[in-house]
Amino acid sequence: MASWWQQQHRDSQYGVHQFEQALKFTTQEGQALDVGCGAGGRFISRLLASGFSVDGVDVSPKMIDLARQAHPGCNFYCEDICHWQTSKQYDFILAWDSLFHLPLDQQASVLKKLTSFLKSGGVLFYTFGDDEGDHYDRWRDDDFYYSSVGINKNLEVLLENNMLPKHLELDQFPEKHVMMIAIKTGG
Repeated sequence: MASWWQQQHRDSQYGVHQFEQALKFTTQEGQALDVGCGAGGRFISRLLASGFSVDGVDVSPKMIDLARQAHPGCNFYCEDICHWQTSKQYDFILAWDSLFHLPLDQQASVLKKLTSFLKSGGVLFYTFGDDEGDHYDRWRDDDFYYSSVGINKNLEVLLENNMLPKHLELDQFPEKHVMMIAIKTGG
């Protein structure tokens, strides 16, 4: 699956428009973290071109191997974001289509963790499901787990952790796919 995913998404435009919207909220330089970076395709290349130093974290060893091959100058960690810790502070964190694969009971705590990894003025760009709950879907002969705490809980966690939501959009309506851009305040 990792090699297929890399081939399909290396030059894909899926999510690029939304990603570029989020970059407009940054100074387009500094430290960036890609959560669920996969093989390190289209987003990491754009971050590097914008002047960011990039770290990536993904639970798949094969995806991390592919990402390291594609971007040898970046730091990649084969870790579960639910348990991964860092002392680094980031200017931009992106989690495109990754957090909704975490266990439902980890959603709020991981979101809180990501906000703690941001510098003041840092931007968090991520996607989630618009409704609370979890389910499995079948895709390419595999079962995939999805979960979300919904829009209201996402907003609550952000506000409780000094994040100012700047853009929330159901960007693939009628799909239940939500994109969020939020900025860390000084608070």
